[in-house]
Amino acid sequence: MLNIKDLVSGYGRLKILYNINLSLSQGEILSIVGPNGAGKTTLLNSITGFAKIFNGKILYNENDITGEKPEKMPLIGISYVPQMFNVFPSLTVEENLLVAGEILRSRELLRQSLEEVYTIFPILRERRNQKAGTLSGGERQMLAIARGLVQRPKILLLDEPTSGLSPKMVGIIADKMLEIKKTGVSILLVEQNLRVALEVGDRVGVIVSGHLITEGKTSSFTIDELSKLFFTGARKI
Repeated sequence: MLNIKDLVSGYGRLKILYNINLSLSQGEILSIVGPNGAGKTTLLNSITGFAKIFNGKILYNENDITGEKPEKMPLIGISYVPQMFNVFPSLTVEENLLVAGEILRSRELLRQSLEEVYTIFPILRERRNQKAGTLSGGERQMLAIARGLVQRPKILLLDEPTSGLSPKMVGIIADKMLEIKKTGVSILLVEQNLRVALEVGDRVGVIVSGHLITEGKTSSFTIDELSKLFFTGARKI
């Protein structure tokens, strides 16, 4: 579904990622981990048109989307949930969802999509008339993910969705990602929590200093092994 080939990207004249090769299949969760500043978010920004592509290609369903504009992504089936500034705090929960779902251009489809999102996140149905800015951190993160889902994507890009959450809420968000996967949506997950990355991911890739140093099935790694890779940067691919 998504193929990244020999990607070199960054911002301005600065290169952040070097020769990245990754793929994402339908209904799969690919976890991307690595130390702060490694280039994980830049990977998501490269896919969605926020970063500069120096070399390589990004293929979506075999179509070249390299360098496409960010606003086109939801229209072709790719939703991006950034780590920060991912909801409108002055709008209610439902208003946030309605704004995100405007791309559907069909009231019936939007109604159906809202119902599906509320089924996955029932707490948001309860809070639908509440201002997003008054939600708890975990509820706000669920709303951010729901805003991506309401657009009916084939691929959901999540940037550190469990960051700053309580252990209980981290577990809830992890369960929700697995629930979303069951609907057939593919997830490219950037995650600092190694336990979550291994528990929800089908495969995991490790990026250190802009290089993909290893990638494989999550069952092939332990948390300790991933932690050591962060510091050694030893290549395994």
